[in-house]
Order: sequence, then C-alpha cells, then structure tokens
Amino acid sequence: MLNTIKKIIYIIIIISIVALIFYLDKGMIIGSDTTTYMDLSYIIHRGGLLFIDYYDYRLPVFPYIFSFVYGLSFSDFTNRFIMHFFIYSFYAILIYAISIFLTKSKKISLLTSLITLVTITARQFDAGRNIAVPLFYHSLELLSVFLFIPVFACLLHAQERYRQANKIDTVYSVKKKIYLSALSGFIFSLAFWGRQVHIFPFFMMGLFLATNLLPKQFRLPIKHNLIFSFSFISAFILGSASIISISYNGSPNFFIDLKKWLIDVPRIGYVNGTDPLYDVLLRRVKQIILLGLPQFENHIYPIFWINFIAALTYLGKLLFLKNRYSAADLVDFFRKDFPQILLILFSTIIVVTSLIGTAYGSPRHLAPIISLHAILLSYTLGKLKFNKDTVKNPIFILIIIIFIFPQTYNFYRYGEKQSYAASRKQEGTKLFTYELADALSETLKERSNEVLILGGYSTVARLVDYKPFMGLNSDVFNYIIMPRLYGDNFINSFKQNLEKVDTAVILPDYPNTDWAGGNLNNEIYKITENYLSKNFKLQKTVKGENFYPLNPDLYRKGALIYIRKNTKIRKSP
Repeated sequence: MLNTIKKIIYIIIIISIVALIFYLDKGMIIGSDTTTYMDLSYIIHRGGLLFIDYYDYRLPVFPYIFSFVYGLSFSDFTNRFIMHFFIYSFYAILIYAISIFLTKSKKISLLTSLITLVTITARQFDAGRNIAVPLFYHSLELLSVFLFIPVFACLLHAQERYRQANKIDTVYSVKKKIYLSALSGFIFSLAFWGRQVHIFPFFMMGLFLATNLLPKQFRLPIKHNLIFSFSFISAFILGSASIISISYNGSPNFFIDLKKWLIDVPRIGYVNGTDPLYDVLLRRVKQIILLGLPQFENHIYPIFWINFIAALTYLGKLLFLKNRYSAADLVDFFRKDFPQILLILFSTIIVVTSLIGTAYGSPRHLAPIISLHAILLSYTLGKLKFNKDTVKNPIFILIIIIFIFPQTYNFYRYGEKQSYAASRKQEGTKLFTYELADALSETLKERSNEVLILGGYSTVARLVDYKPFMGLNSDVFNYIIMPRLYGDNFINSFKQNLEKVDTAVILPDYPNTDWAGGNLNNEIYKITENYLSKNFKLQKTVKGENFYPLNPDLYRKGALIYIRKNTKIRKSP
C-alpha cells in the first residue's frame, strides 16, 4: 500500500511540474505544425471528413483524439494548455516508467524524467512547441517497444532459467506476454498511421520471428513465439482497421486517395525525385549517426550535458576499480541486464528509423534522440548506485560544482529566463492570431463561410466558423501536390471553385510554392494571382504582436483579407 502511494506521489509531482511549466508560459506561442493539428481537430469536431473537408498525408489519429476538447467550449488558450499538458505529461510519465524498469529506483526515475521534461519543454529549444504532436506519436512508438521488451527479452531459455535460478522476479506468464504483445501491437498501429516514420516495431517483430531459426537453447518454443507474434500482428491489424474505418469518408475513391496521400505525397514532398538509395539510406543515415546521436551541437540542453557527465563519471568509476572484469563477468553482466541492454539497443535504432523519413535537423524531430539520452542517463545513474556515501564524496561534490551548477546557470540565465520574460509580455496583448480571427469573423458575417486560405502561418479554422476552400486549409498542397496527384481534374476544379468564393486570406508566408520543388512559375499560383487581381479587392490588413518564434519578421508583414468586388460587408452595430 505504501509503495503504491509513493508511485502515485511521484506521478503527481511529474504532472504538477508539467502544469507549472505551461502555466508560466503566459504567451504559449504555437508554431505552424501545432496550429495545423489543432485546426484539424476542430474541423473533425465539426464533422469534417478526410480528403473532402481537409487533407493530410497522415491519418488524423491525434486530431481525432483531441477533437473532443472542442466540445467543452474552452478558450483557445485553455485548449492549447490542455494539449501541451496531455502530451508532455504522457511523455514524462513514460520516461519515468522506463527508468523504473532500468533502475528500480523511484528517485533516479523521477530525476531522469524531470531532466528530460526540462529539456524538451525548453522555450529556447522549441518555443513554438512544434515538437508536441510528433512527440505524441514518438511516445506511442516507444511505449509499444517498451511493452514488448519483456516478451522479447525472454526469448532465450538459458536467460529465463538464469533469472529463475537467481530469483529475479521479472519473468512474465505466457498469458501476460500475450496481453503485452497485443497491447504493443495496438499502440503501434496508432503511432504508425498517425506518423508513418515510426516503423521500428515492424523490424522488431521481424527480428523476433527470425529467432525461430536459432538453436533451441537460444530461443522461445516456436509455438510461444508464433502466439506472441500473432497477438502483436492481430492487434496491429485491428487497430489499423479501426483507424481507417474512423477516417473513412464514404467516397468510392477513398482507398485510392489513401494510397496517394500516405505513399505518394511523402515521396513527392520529401524525396522529390532524388535517388532514394543515396538520399535516404546513405546521406541521411550518415547525418543521423554522426550528428544526431551525439548531440554535441545541443550540449546546452540539460539531458545531453548531464548524460555526458554521468557517462564520464561512470567510465571513471570502472577504470579505477580494483577488480577488473573478466570474460565471464561480461557474460554474466549481459545475462543480468539483457532486457535493459535490449531496450537501449532498440532505442538507438529507433532514432535512425524515425529520422530517416524526416531528416535530422529541426527540433521538432529530436524526440527520439532525447528519449535515447534519457534512457542512457537513467541506466548510467542506476549503475552509479547513488547513496549517502556517494553524495558526501568530495569528487561527486566537485563534479556538481564544476560541471553541473555553471551549465545550469547558463541554461536558465541566458536562455529560459529571457524566453519566459518575452512570453509574459504577450499576456494581455492582442495577438496576431486573434486579430486575424476577429477580422475574418467580421468579414464573413451573414455571408458564405468558404474561404480561400493562401499561406500556412497561422491558420485560424479553430477560431472562425469557415470552410477551407476545397478542403485546403493552407496553400502548401495547392501548387505541386494536388496537380501531381489529380492532374488536370484538380486544375479545372480549382478554377471552377474560385467562382464560388468571395473571401480570400493571404497569410504572411504566402506563397508556399517552393515545397516539393515548385516556384513562382507554377500554374496554380498564376491562376490564383490573376483571379484575385481581377475579381477581388483588399478589405483589411491585419497585424499583431504574435511573432512566429523562428522568424520574427514573418508576422510584421501582416495578413491581407480580400473580398469579391462589389461585395458589401455588414458591420457590427
């Protein structure tokens, strides 16, 4: 009972700190990716259908989950808080659970979770919180792998007999392994369909099935292996069928569109005709391994430099041991820590498999790397075996004074403090997003609510009751993707639907012709410009104080609201 209370207390501490972090972020800017997902959630809440009312090259797993929030009638700020609180709490608790598995220490696990949380929520790292939704899907993939580790780790008969002989109580019953396998497969289906870069569990399951080829003493009974594999695969198929059925829009072309958007669009948008063998398998993997895994360029963030210091401390401890390790000791170490080593190995591979589809570089893609460093830090701290004597050790105190305190001060004083001060200045300020929403609402009063949106930062579908033109909530897909997928049918439909629109919004980043290799000679761009210049007039220019954190000059351009000529706007009394 006492142990359960302690577990609950530690989890309450974690979620309380998550709540405090976002409470202190008074401005709570959200970047383009997060804005898009929130808009999709609202469109879904309003009854919007995939490939009709909105388009995306991923199935809307998170938007469907989050869409219920819009039925609660909270403010946009509250909705942003709920989204961040949910995602980051889920991730921090997952890191805590993994650390418990690695160390069996609640205190070390709490410390690791909080260090990871401070890193991934740092405003200087990702002020726009664009990592949020990718972090959610990464957490699902990591959870799926974590749940399957006890099943995979028992594949060796010798390993299982060793644990039983040494009274190590981590052997699960066959029934529980079936449950873990099924749960792992279902959770993986959510991660994969929500973001198709999360593919490692496919390799994990393939490797697990391949162990049937090993000698009998080094594998599970084939019957058990196949049962666990079947449980995982069946649950994955069930989850996949559920997600696809929920997303189904009733169109006879739904599965054709599904193939186009899930397979063709990422290839067009991210590979764009380059040699996949070189661009993906060689250049990206090389970049991920050499730059991504070490994270030397991001050493200012706590999880990385604390992990480096802990690793060096542990290495120093090993080097100064009087008793040297023998080959037998290493074998014994491998047997004892096989599940933990397996998790570390899998987490390392996840970094490569996750980033190979997005490329290393942007903070929004760094969640797998942060998780790997969190897992390594937890494992290292567990091996250091902190106790009262360790804390009193002069060397330990010197390490804290020389390496930890100065870096902590620099991280706070020259980064987070200034960033949160800027966030506080935005509290009570009329922000760009809300200025645009108010102006657009005024423009649409008692008129058609279908709006041509040109640009991507920052759309306001969740704030204004309008229908995106042809289901396109930004102009990103207009120029290359839609014509490539649907040919002249889209171009002709685009022209015809322009006749039905009497409101257009040009956002600060218009036009997005360069995505997927386009330029200003694009046919759709020329059609749009020509039609607007002949048939529309400027109704209002909207500016605000909410500057996109990675490009503060972007919002200074403001947004332009156009209406069809001879249209009269009914003003509020």
